[in-house]
Amino acid sequence: MSESQCHREEATNPRAILTPYIKGLSRLFFALVAVMIPPLRGIGLVHSVNGHTRFLHDGRARNISEAILWHGGEGDPARQFFLNMSRDERDSLLRFLESL
Repeated sequence: MSESQCHREEATNPRAILTPYIKGLSRLFFALVAVMIPPLRGIGLVHSVNGHTRFLHDGRARNISEAILWHGGEGDPARQFFLNMSRDERDSLLRFLESL
């Protein structure tokens, strides 16, 4: 084996070795998240289909507004944006979401 074959980037760079696995894991993670997080489509039908309007994974939000307001962490900028909207803007947004 020549030196050029032994010292290829793939053989000496851990990132080059791990990148395909990391990409595969990230695809799997996002596929799982997509399955675990329900889409917004049909959110306005939750009450008529399920008989309740409980949102979030533990059902602590009684409506869409509360679901937005319970978010923190990565969702905090969206929560802050929602809080800074005028009442009319929030009502329009909620009507739009319920129409999906």
